[in-house]
Amino acid sequence: MPEGYEYDLFISYSRKGTCRTWVTQMLLNNLIASLEDQLPNPVTYFIDEEIQPGAIWEERIRGKLMASKVALCIWSPAYFQSDWCMAEWKSMERRQELLTNVRPEFADSPVLFPVIYSNGDYFPADAQGTQYSRMFIEDPELLNHVEAFKQSVKYAELASRTRKLAEQLAIRIAHAPPFQSGWPWVRPLSLQPPLIDKPKM
Repeated sequence: MPEGYEYDLFISYSRKGTCRTWVTQMLLNNLIASLEDQLPNPVTYFIDEEIQPGAIWEERIRGKLMASKVALCIWSPAYFQSDWCMAEWKSMERRQELLTNVRPEFADSPVLFPVIYSNGDYFPADAQGTQYSRMFIEDPELLNHVEAFKQSVKYAELASRTRKLAEQLAIRIAHAPPFQSGWPWVRPLSLQPPLIDKPKM
């Protein structure tokens, strides 16, 4: 297990549907660049595209999550069908509960930041009862995952909203609680790792 924070941000999302392509091709670079504008040090982040086939998945994911200050969860119906996504979300939720019970002021700067990617009607009740952002789904055109979208007028709006997201994340990163080696970990129901393949273009 890590002995201190390694990452500012852990990005949690489903590999199913178009979400993965949108996160990796449309959101990620803009988000990290915008965070670099907000924070005094180079931004470190983890996204599971970095895990190589054959890795001990639970050990790697648990270690990376424990070593991250804040988790950005991109919610879609498929997110809640993934045992690994659920483990990531629930682990950070438990961390937030632990922090708030010890020091109530941590409720003002949560370590968990959910953003809706698609259709919250199919989210489980506990997710629907959680505070989350609708900043992208408010304008579904911003969720376009096709490469040609980068040449459109709407892409500039996506970049603008991503900057607003970065501003909110930067505050949470800057006010992250001191590292603890015993952060909660909620084991996934299945330990079968997801398939590793390249995102579809």
